[in-house]
Amino acid sequence: MDGIELAERAREKYPDLKIVFLSAYSEVDYVRSALKVRAFDYILKPVDYDEIEQCFHKVVQQIEAEQLVQTAMRKMEDQISERLPTMKEHFLSALLKGQSPSGERLGSIFREFPLTIRLPRSVWFWFYSFMGITAF
Repeated sequence: MDGIELAERAREKYPDLKIVFLSAYSEVDYVRSALKVRAFDYILKPVDYDEIEQCFHKVVQQIEAEQLVQTAMRKMEDQISERLPTMKEHFLSALLKGQSPSGERLGSIFREFPLTIRLPRSVWFWFYSFMGITAF
């Protein structure tokens, strides 16, 4: 097993893995293969230790940036989950008061914030007709 094959197997098991190749091969085909497995960097031997240090510093920065993004995404998802019931309530209240968006806007709202409402089919038919929605 060569380094490319090892990297492919590692990538399958750990998709977010940061792979750095240290190699004596400067052949274009080998470098292309490394790029195909999404290598973070490719360092040629003989090794310059400053280059390795800089490379691993970049790896750490990349991992920290990805963690910040993941944390921010989780926080936004939590906030949306917290607020979604209230948003649904306000939306349904507005609908019942006749303050409804256009049929196209209503469709996009339902796609963004799926509502689980169990009503008889005849009520939904009336609702869609009332809202001017023809495709259902």
